Amino acid sequence: MLTYNTAWAINDFLNTLLLFIIYFSILPKSKSKLNYILVFIICILLTLFDTLSSNYPDLSSFLVVFIAAFFIRSNHSLTDRLLVWLFSLLLTTVTQGLGSVVIIGVLPSLSDPKTAGQSVILFTTLSILNYFFSLITLNIFQSFDKRYHLRAFIKDNVIKRIILITLIILNLFYLSLDNLTKYLNIEQRYFKITTLMITVTIIFMTVSITMLIYSHFREMQTKLKLQQMNERDAYINELEKRNNELRKLKHDYKNLLLSLSVSANDNKSLKPSIDKLLNYKRMNLTSDSNKANLYSIKDKLIKGILISKLIYASNNSIKVDFEVDTKANIPSNYSVDITRILGILLDNAIDASHEAEKPELNFALISFDGYIEFVIKNSLKSSNTIELNKIYTAGYSTKKNHSGLGLATVNEIVNSNNNLLLQTKIKDGYYSTILTVLEDQ
Repeated sequence: MLTYNTAWAINDFLNTLLLFIIYFSILPKSKSKLNYILVFIICILLTLFDTLSSNYPDLSSFLVVFIAAFFIRSNHSLTDRLLVWLFSLLLTTVTQGLGSVVIIGVLPSLSDPKTAGQSVILFTTLSILNYFFSLITLNIFQSFDKRYHLRAFIKDNVIKRIILITLIILNLFYLSLDNLTKYLNIEQRYFKITTLMITVTIIFMTVSITMLIYSHFREMQTKLKLQQMNERDAYINELEKRNNELRKLKHDYKNLLLSLSVSANDNKSLKPSIDKLLNYKRMNLTSDSNKANLYSIKDKLIKGILISKLIYASNNSIKVDFEVDTKANIPSNYSVDITRILGILLDNAIDASHEAEKPELNFALISFDGYIEFVIKNSLKSSNTIELNKIYTAGYSTKKNHSGLGLATVNEIVNSNNNLLLQTKIKDGYYSTILTVLEDQ
């Protein structure tokens, strides 16, 4: 009997410790020497509590969540900690139940140990199975989290509340059924059925909650995209409005100068200054015309990315020159792909221009019979060496602390569309990229 109780106590201690292992795996920033000491003390105290209070089975399962949530130090909010504790509790209790089912099914002789040796084997096997099922499940969860960014869902307060309530219900449901089977001394087959029902219920609720969270997340994404589109359209409209006002002002400014020039014919000292201002105005007429052409692009996505990037470059001490063919017809079905490509290419061009001795960025949208071309040309640092055969490979980058995924993404988009072509060349200290968009035949 002493051996049985000792083996049971060790198993109980290991099960409580497993809960903390899962918690620290999900929230690694909570790891510290102080927390490790607290974990050891809590595990011992709860094991003693379970040993001395056999009339209240699984009460420590409720206590551990609240004790740990308040005593284990962490920078995370109380809600976040409770979420992880409840998830860890549910995982450990369910896997312990699965371990019991496996032992009952595979090694029924161990389920009711008659000797000290059988007791040790029973609880050792149960602990191994519990750790195995829990850590495998945790590894699957972390793999999904890494691939699909599951933690991003929990940032929304509505989703947090849904998950928290769900975990509370699932834990209460499981522990209540588990205690009921123990209290009524239900035979093994009934226990198997109960465990199966609990597992099916958990899967059903998990799928339902996942679908609810996913639909809510999609709704949030749609609202965010709509808000971003509205903000972008408002920004572009404001730029167009200001550009038109500026053109009108310059037009009136020119007419006033011409009128003043005629009036100042008799004043030889004033005449040179007025002529100089008129010449300055003429020098800027071409630039104003190009700006008007840029704003005349009908595709809002492409117009938005071009205006924002070119203005950003101009405001950052880069000499910007651009030419836009107003006859260029941009196919609307390629709008998103072209915008993504231009965003990456212009970002790279701006970064490269910043490093050059003479920062310069040229852009052109040219229309031909059956296709259009987006041309981006930027100056390069004289010492910069670029391997053209590697630039579209994932991981390749000439910039420090960059992933090198930008041009690889461009290459992926272009290769997936037969109507898009990309050409790159380096000549006379300039890096040029030509994106050709073919019209649908």
